[in-house]
Amino acid sequence: TFQSTPAMDLQLNFDAVEIHSEVFFPRVERTGANGKPDGRYRNSLGFYLQTAVPVSSQWTPFVRFDYFDPDSDLRNDTEKIWLAGINFAVTPRVYLKSEIHFFEFADPLAKDYKLFLSSIAVAF
Repeated sequence: TFQSTPAMDLQLNFDAVEIHSEVFFPRVERTGANGKPDGRYRNSLGFYLQTAVPVSSQWTPFVRFDYFDPDSDLRNDTEKIWLAGINFAVTPRVYLKSEIHFFEFADPLAKDYKLFLSSIAVAF
């Protein structure tokens, strides 16, 4: 099957404010009932926008918005995620991270929900 995903990303820094964004446009060839490519394509769209503002050398709160439309030909299949979180730098290479996600679905049969995550990240 043929697949391509053109994408662009952007990172801006204004004093202490960091803005990150990415947009991508996947194009995937569909398959028929026999599992073979049939020459039809599914076009998608996804992006995120994230802002972080370090309040000290250790604490950085952030917010992000994610959007994904897996098939531009279908209605009611989009997903949105709003999230807020905070990073704590234990050392310059070890971080603790906590965030809450708010999932919203256009499909009336899909139930919106919230998710809380905590993690430890080690940068190499």
